Amino acid sequence: MPVLLRLPLRAGVAACILCFIAWLFFQGTVTWQNLPLTAGVARLAVAGLDGPTVLALICTWGALLLAVLLTLALRALGPSGSASGAAFSPVRALLAWQLPPRALFASWCGGLNLAEAFGVGGWLGLNLWWLLLGLHSGIQPGDPWDARLNAAAKLLGQMTAPNLMLLFLPIPHTNVLTWLTGVSRNRLIRFHRWMGHGTLWIVLLHAVLYYVYWGVTHTFWVNFKDWGEAAGGVNNLAGGGGLAFFCGLALWGTSLSVVRRRLYEFFFRCHITCFIGFFLLSCAHYSGAWLYFTPSLLLYAADLALRGSQMNNITTVSAAAIDEGSSTATLLIRADKALQHRPPSEVWLLVPALSRWQWHPFSLASGGGATLKCHVKQYGRFTGALLRALCRRQPLAVRLSGPMGSEVTASGCQLSPPPSWRRYDTVVMVAGGVGVTAMLGMLRCMLAARQAAEAGRGPPEGLPSKAVCIWTARQAGQFLTLDSSLLAAASAKHGWLSLRLHLTAGRQQHNPRAVLPSPSDIGRHASDSRRTTESSTSRTAGLVSVGDGNAPPLPGMPAGPVRMTGASPYFWSLLRPTQPLAFSALQLAAVFVLTFFGAFCAALVGTSYMQQAPAWQGGMLICVLISAVATGLPTFFAIFPLHQARYMRAVEGSKQGGPAAEQACVVPYEDQVLLHSEACVLAGNTIVLPNATSGIRIREGRADIPALLCSVAAKTGSSLVGVYAGGPAGLMQSVHLTVCSLNGEGSGTHYELHNESVEL
Repeated sequence: MPVLLRLPLRAGVAACILCFIAWLFFQGTVTWQNLPLTAGVARLAVAGLDGPTVLALICTWGALLLAVLLTLALRALGPSGSASGAAFSPVRALLAWQLPPRALFASWCGGLNLAEAFGVGGWLGLNLWWLLLGLHSGIQPGDPWDARLNAAAKLLGQMTAPNLMLLFLPIPHTNVLTWLTGVSRNRLIRFHRWMGHGTLWIVLLHAVLYYVYWGVTHTFWVNFKDWGEAAGGVNNLAGGGGLAFFCGLALWGTSLSVVRRRLYEFFFRCHITCFIGFFLLSCAHYSGAWLYFTPSLLLYAADLALRGSQMNNITTVSAAAIDEGSSTATLLIRADKALQHRPPSEVWLLVPALSRWQWHPFSLASGGGATLKCHVKQYGRFTGALLRALCRRQPLAVRLSGPMGSEVTASGCQLSPPPSWRRYDTVVMVAGGVGVTAMLGMLRCMLAARQAAEAGRGPPEGLPSKAVCIWTARQAGQFLTLDSSLLAAASAKHGWLSLRLHLTAGRQQHNPRAVLPSPSDIGRHASDSRRTTESSTSRTAGLVSVGDGNAPPLPGMPAGPVRMTGASPYFWSLLRPTQPLAFSALQLAAVFVLTFFGAFCAALVGTSYMQQAPAWQGGMLICVLISAVATGLPTFFAIFPLHQARYMRAVEGSKQGGPAAEQACVVPYEDQVLLHSEACVLAGNTIVLPNATSGIRIREGRADIPALLCSVAAKTGSSLVGVYAGGPAGLMQSVHLTVCSLNGEGSGTHYELHNESVEL
């Protein structure tokens, strides 16, 4: 029965997407006065919303909402089947073909394949369609040149409409496109950047042409400082034209990679602030602009409500290991046992002691059971401050959003695609430095699936028969993030896992520092928790054990619920394990329905007010109302009650001293630092287990990636090999060009490249 339901559901999703795309083209072709169904459209009017506006909402909001609901229904039916060991597909290979000049595209945007080129070409075609129609209907050959200039400036303003409708579709973490296409959010976010540059170029030309027109007609200052209502309901300075333009320029400038990568915190704050200003002031400039902003922004609003609900969770770093030589740290964070990690995924981490507002993404190395593990390398001010904070003895409170892309129990539902590595019989992973995090997570997931299959707890299909991991690093200490289970699997003869470690720089002194909070620091007031004391260190390798969650409290630990006052701006201050960002399909559907319903109610109120007030005030009011109601309604009715119930259960459990207390978020621990059971150690040029002599030898120099890929394909005889890469830009570009070159040789093996490097 589920198989029979999939086809109509997929057809419905495709019809909704086609309806949305058709509307983007149709909207710029005719005026409502020329429609033969004008009378029927007029009857769609509801309160302050006229008929054409309601039709626009049906074709945009309605199409997107229905596509989400149908996708959730598909997701609730479960996976369509395993595709492990899939044979070479000419169609998939053609779509993955990289366009030349490959070196240029690889260095600029990580490569551009044919499927992505179709998407970019469709976006360019949409803009060309609007441009040609506008030139045909708005600019006449006999018009004077200043009238043509005015018409061209107006046309560019109209061209922002379809671009704004598409601009925000790739950014939600809970994304329909991600689940439907299997493309990671990291790859989708590039389309947001590309469309953002194109949209802001159009905005720039729109403003500059109007400034030139006002200048040549000697009306520049009159129009520029206009705080009233101009012709056609368009306002300039007060209504947001000039101010929105300046906000857009600031947003654009701070989004450039040279600023974003070096000053991430500055970019993060400016991006949010300038976008809010651009959104509000654009809708004040033209009161109908909310119709173009909101379709994709409503999906993001639902995503914000889902993520914001988890930000109330307060926990602490339960264990950490810092390697001073490589400036890296491994963190363990207590997690709810219901949370099941499915790599590759990420968490967003906020440390109130460092910043109240800065959320920073980290790839998740492993998770599930009782902990989340992530690796941090010092690259900037935030990561440097985080590593220094870990060296203090007071508990380090953290707030997490995520894991994004996690799997949960059978009742849970996430809009993340199935693991791509299950499609291949042979997998090759190439990683540099801390970029190995996502790939270690995938290897641990493969190992857990194999162990479950051997124990009869899971199906054996859907697992690669061979996995090869090539890991390069500049400091040997970075290899210590490898755990004992993977080391044992890689050390076995004729095993499924092969691991090659390459040291690309001079060997440095390994100096790990294991860090745990002091018992006397537990339960202090927030002002006291900021005091710093030097931590005692243990010259050990790997992670530290934090003990058993059911162990009795130690002296100095407060009785009852463990709270961290001041760690969160919310009233939930009980320390507890990170809870899963998990909802059933029905709850997720309720979140999206309430988001769109709240936005519709807000639009009714705003447009009713607009009939009695200046248009620019009504435009800003609609923006504020839609933003507040679209995020607030699902939060208070679909999300908050669930988290409130979880919180109350945690409070009651902590009062009774039961497992729900989870005081291992902070304690118990012992005075001496214990080695984690999964730690590896560095013995000369070999990574080994404690008290063992054999392990994996560290090779000097860089790996020969082309030779290794050819060798793996020759030994396994696979016609399709999945290649996963993560790390510095130079490594990513080298792997990308290598895969393109090997695919062009016609060797009989096709390599599919997956970019797992998250670009800030």
